[in-house]
Amino acid sequence: MEYKITRDALQNNLLYDTLEALGRVMKDLQLDVYVVGALARDIAMEILEMPPSPRRTADLDVAIALKDWSQFDLLKEHLLENHFIKGEPKQRFYYIGADGTNDYEIDIVPFGELEADEKVAWPPEGNPEMSVKCFKDVMSIADTVTIDDAITIRMAPLSGQFLIKFDTWLDRHLLTDKDAADMLYIMDNFYLANVSFKQPVPDEVQDTSENFDLLTGGARWIACEMRDFLTREHLQFYTDQLQEQIELDESSPLINSMSSRHSGSDAHQIIRNALIGMVEILKKEESDEDR
Repeated sequence: MEYKITRDALQNNLLYDTLEALGRVMKDLQLDVYVVGALARDIAMEILEMPPSPRRTADLDVAIALKDWSQFDLLKEHLLENHFIKGEPKQRFYYIGADGTNDYEIDIVPFGELEADEKVAWPPEGNPEMSVKCFKDVMSIADTVTIDDAITIRMAPLSGQFLIKFDTWLDRHLLTDKDAADMLYIMDNFYLANVSFKQPVPDEVQDTSENFDLLTGGARWIACEMRDFLTREHLQFYTDQLQEQIELDESSPLINSMSSRHSGSDAHQIIRNALIGMVEILKKEESDEDR
């Protein structure tokens, strides 16, 4: 889909300047900028006129499809020539601007042909290593966002953002629970956000069972979109991962992390029911394909 947003709606001139500078570099190199992470979530919720996340972001995460690491080196060279400076870790840069008064953090996650086993490992040590399992699937259905008719970016849709966050959670949930918090926020707002934006509700989301609520509706709707853009192999993988958390029940780190941030009186069961609804949708697609 295509969306428009104003510079004022971004509420961040440093970010606007950073996106503008990054866009110029990417245009020169004929590369697309895919905005992912918390900023993509914040922009999507601003477009959909939904309440902002309590975890507002102060940095920019972008994914860029690259052929090999030499192309990443070329990208780094162009960034350094255009008022970006290198930071730590290896994927981090800062845009300081022509006059040095900006200071905006940007993390660049490469994906594409330089992947190995659906992971990216920075040379020469192969560290850090992160999963980019779902990136190709998600970016194939990326939305286009134009800011003030001056800057155009590609952005992971909310269902894709949920999936990227789940991938990240699988990688690092022993270190932080912020990815589970982001997943919960997307699930909790997905249904109303899309209805308010006059998106047609999928038949399988219009569930009148006693377990249905906005959280479950959001989870089921996300699953409807996931099954449309995921490869069959990835669909099976994420279904299995979610099913594992459901079966762990009170021992599930994902459900426990989400329920600790939910205000419901029976938060654990509410979260578990939402994930059950999600898996039901994903498994239905599998059974349909097997017939």
